Amino acid sequence: MKFESLSMNDDEYIVKNFLRVVEVVNTIRGSDEKLDEATVVKKVIRYLPGRFNPMVSSIEEMTNLSPLTLDQLLGILTAYDMKILKVKSTTKEPTFKAKK
Repeated sequence: MKFESLSMNDDEYIVKNFLRVVEVVNTIRGSDEKLDEATVVKKVIRYLPGRFNPMVSSIEEMTNLSPLTLDQLLGILTAYDMKILKVKSTTKEPTFKAKK
């Protein structure tokens, strides 16, 4: 299985995508191929949908991605995804209401 097949749909939750990533990584590592964590993190970042662009930009601004693990990336992106979902659910109501 290739990483390209792990592209995330725009309406998909990040955790579901990470489960597929972990499955592929385990398969690759199980076949005695060397795959370091930094490569996996870079591949995951590359295939995220547009809603993650602001967070991806912030992550890429880090001078060294090597210490960032897949688990840490999942935590960062899950928190960001939850924040996006919360903002979308609260934007239906007006922030301010005028009183007469």
